[in-house]
This record gives sequence, C-alpha cells and structure tokens, in this order.
Amino acid sequence: MNKSRKRLLKRLAIGGVVVILAAVGINQALKMGDEELSIEDRFVFDEVKSRDLKVTLSGTGTLKPANAYTVVSLISGDIVSSPFEEGNVVSKDDLLYMIDSESVSSNIETASLSLSDSARMYERTLKSLDDLELKSDYSGTIISLPVSIGDDIKAGQTIAIIRDQMQMTIEIPFINSDARQLKIGDTAQISLVDAPELLKGTVTEIAAFDEVASSGALIRKVTLSVVNPGALLPGMTGIATIHGINGQSSGTFSYAEEGTILAMTTGEVEAILVKEGDLVKKGQTLVKLKNDALMDEIESARNSVRRAEISLESQNDTLENYMIKSPISGTVIEKNYKEGDTLESGKVVTTLFDLSYLTFTLQIDELDISKIQVGQSVEIKAGALPDQLYSGTVTKININGITNGGTTSYPVTIRIDATEGLLPGMNVDAEIIIEQKTGVLSVPNEAIQRGNRILVKSTTAETTETEDATIPSGYIYVTVTTGSSDNDYTEILTGLTSADLIAYPKRIATNTLAFPQGRPGDADTSYEEVETP
Repeated sequence: MNKSRKRLLKRLAIGGVVVILAAVGINQALKMGDEELSIEDRFVFDEVKSRDLKVTLSGTGTLKPANAYTVVSLISGDIVSSPFEEGNVVSKDDLLYMIDSESVSSNIETASLSLSDSARMYERTLKSLDDLELKSDYSGTIISLPVSIGDDIKAGQTIAIIRDQMQMTIEIPFINSDARQLKIGDTAQISLVDAPELLKGTVTEIAAFDEVASSGALIRKVTLSVVNPGALLPGMTGIATIHGINGQSSGTFSYAEEGTILAMTTGEVEAILVKEGDLVKKGQTLVKLKNDALMDEIESARNSVRRAEISLESQNDTLENYMIKSPISGTVIEKNYKEGDTLESGKVVTTLFDLSYLTFTLQIDELDISKIQVGQSVEIKAGALPDQLYSGTVTKININGITNGGTTSYPVTIRIDATEGLLPGMNVDAEIIIEQKTGVLSVPNEAIQRGNRILVKSTTAETTETEDATIPSGYIYVTVTTGSSDNDYTEILTGLTSADLIAYPKRIATNTLAFPQGRPGDADTSYEEVETP
C-alpha cells in the first residue's frame, strides 16, 4: 500500500472519530439549549447569492534575490583603484577593483615582440615555398629543358632556356632632333641590309638621353619591334625610316625575349609540366620541386608563431584578472577591500545581488502538486509590510521532491517583479490562485451538511405536515451538486436558485457546533473537531 493511500485511510479514521465526538457534542448542546434557545435562535438564515470564488493553496517562504554573486580575486597585488561603495548599483562589466599590473604589462610587451618576430620568420620561410614552383619569366618557346623527374637541383642551376622567336627587336640611332619628333607606337619601315626584303616595325621605346655617335653627332636610340616572318635571325642588320625620317645608321636584330630560368632553392624535381618546343607565357609554371627539409622548417616556423600567440593570449588573460569587473548588473551588498589594501588570491572581494526581481520557494504537498502550473498568479503578503499586497507568478515546479515523515513535498518557485519595500531575507505568506470564478451561485461552507444536503425554505403547503422539530419550521433538506470551493463559500451547480432561502446552525459555544457541518463532497470528514473541556 503506497503512502498516499495510507494517509487517506488515516484521515478517514480520524474523520470517523470526529463524527462521533461531534455527534455527542451536538446532542449535549441541543439538550443544554432546550430551555434557553428556540429552534430559530439556533440557526443562521441566509440567501443563496452569486459571488466570486477564489480557490487557493497557501504557504510561507523567504525572499531571495534574482541572482547573488560573490566575486573572488584570482591574483594578489595592491589595489590602486576601487570606485564603488556598498549600496551602489553597478552595471555588468563595471570596474570594481584595479590591481597594480606593472609586472604583467612588461610581460605582455615581451610576448608581443616575440610574436612579431615569429610571424616575420614564418612569412619569410613560407615565401620560400614559392621557390619550389619554377615559373617562366618570359613568353616564348622552350629552347632547352635540361632536367628530369627525380633530379636533385641546386640553387642557381639552369632549369630552362626560353626564347621569343616570333618577335624581334632592332635598335636604330636617330639624330636627337629627329628622335624628339617620334612617339611610342609609330610605324616604321625597315629595310634589311643583306636582303631586299622590306619589313614593318613599331616604335616600342625612345631613349631618354642623348649619346655621342662616332661621327660626333648627338643621337638617341629608338627601339623597334618586328614580327619575325621566319627568316630573321639574331645578328642581321636593317635600316629604318619613320614618317620619312631616316635613321642615322643601321641596327642589329635580336630576339625580343630570351632568358634562362634558374632554380632559386634546392630540391628534387617532382613534376615537369612542359617540354622543349612548347610555347609558354610569362608566369607559367614549368617545373615543381619538393623539399622535405623546407616543409619541416615551415612547420616549425608555424608552431613558433602559435606558441607566441598562446603566450600573448595568456598574458592578456592574466592582465584581465588585474581588472576585477562586475559579473552582473546589481547592487553591492558587501565591499571587503578598499583602495590601498593588499589583496590575496582566492579572497572574496565583494558580494552582489541582482534585485531586478525577487523569488521564494513554497513546499507543496504531493496531494496538491498536480493543481500547480507554471504561470499561475500568486498573492503575497510580507510580515514586515502587513498592509501591502504583492503579486507574483509561479515560474518553476521542481519534480525533485523532499520526503519527510512519510510525506513528500515539492518546491515551487514564485517570482515577484514589483518589489518596492521588499528585501531579501523577509518572510512572506503566499496564496497560489488555483481557480477563480466570477458571479457563481454559492452558499457558505457551513450550510452544506453531510451528503451535500442543505436546509432550504419550502414553498409547498405539504411541508407543514412533516415538519422536523430539530430544524426551523418550513425548511426541508435538499440535495445539491457542488462545484468549486474556497475558504468561505462553495459553488452550487444544481439544486438551488437565487430565489431560495437557506438555514444552517450557529455555533453555540467555542468548543461545540449546533449542527454537523462539513466540506462539500466530503461526507466522511465533514464534521469539525469538538474540543473537550
């Protein structure tokens, strides 16, 4: 048998004893009142009325702040600033204490310099990685590619020779006064000295300075670009005419671009992406090298940077500990140190309360916890402020119950937002509003007898023939259906109307009742206990 059933049987047993005691007391009271009180004097007469009912569960609790924090120092040192006092309201991250941080500032500077050096070394080493990809510095044809996959290459070794055989250049001297009349992009007619062929060229460069020719004349050199028809070779000569202006003398043809690609670092040939005779563009990758030692060096440099970053981050974190800030927006309750004091690590420096709202906890019996829901309204009174009524809300129902003496209760948290006058630590009485009804037909709880019967004034003539001498004349018992009930009144669903008059017994002494009464729907426990003189 579970605990709830045991308690129920216990209540039924107590109810039975109470019924007996009440019955004895009532009989004695009636006998005692026979000579002193009439039947009408022993009863209260009332009307069936519409009322507002409020069903509640009550309890007591102690107020707590929304949040409470104790701020603990993580370092030791002298306090150089403490710009707050007890009772002050502070915001989150406001400065509470500034600790002398000269030593850690020096450490931060050292760590910052170390990080800068490591970063530069890493960038320099990483740039060496580009040297493993050998790219063409020219556009043209690969004339020579003297390497194979797997070859060990040394820095400065020739990787390829590239020549632009499609474009030729020729440098022609002009009288300086004539050269000043020319401009880049002008078209030139070029006659080959050793052949009758006439070629077209374009001015690509005009020297900025004069030179003295062997004849003593002042000249400037003009460079022309010529498309190679296939027969031009380096060393051949030609004479140029531009806008009718003849060059001072002939010039010699050469390839527009020709150069040697050299290895910038050591490594092993991992891939060859071109072959001799291929046309390549400037910037195109020709050969890839690999260098395990260089990769290890890069990784080491990267790790050095990360270690320097961690060191700097650690020092900055340490510096943060020298500035003790408020973890919340709240009120200072305790200030344990002041400016000039020497602080030890691990000590509580201040206590803060978030008083934006207050909370307290009610312990609700297991038989009633199912009636509680988050969001229910709560009416609250504080012993320190007896004339003030506060409103609260159920915000949490803890299902981790507490068992004591065979009874389990569950903590229910109440929140109060409008807290003027209230302080943490105050004791309060609370009523959780389980149900509210407006304008429902109801009667006093004392009017409902065992079996949900109520004495009602009869409107029929036949009643006088069966009158009971123990109840008021003209009244009969009516069975009703009850609904909600608060501390004073019970809702009547069926059996009565607002036109009915009812009667119920008065208390004839502080320790007895004139008639049995009870809670609606609770026939076995409906009698109040009679105190024994």
